[in-house]
Amino acid sequence: MKIVKVKGFVLLLFIILGISCQETKGWSEDDKNGFLKGCIGANNGKVSEEKANELCSCILDKMMENYPTMIESQKMGVEDIKALAETCQ
Repeated sequence: MKIVKVKGFVLLLFIILGISCQETKGWSEDDKNGFLKGCIGANNGKVSEEKANELCSCILDKMMENYPTMIESQKMGVEDIKALAETCQ
């Protein structure tokens, strides 16, 4: 069950990461809010809303630590995203 949740979030991350098209310095509030909204919305009741908020916020924080912009984060591969999501579990 845990793997199914991670796979769902990995797919979601690829979709969300593909949304941003403009180069910015740092992560804009729109980037952060858009990521969180999409990530939490993709939960579809798999986990509680509180847990989805925690997981998505953790993933976003780790992405921001590793990638200076949303555009840079699009370089993440499937395994990178999966590993990052698992560290937030």
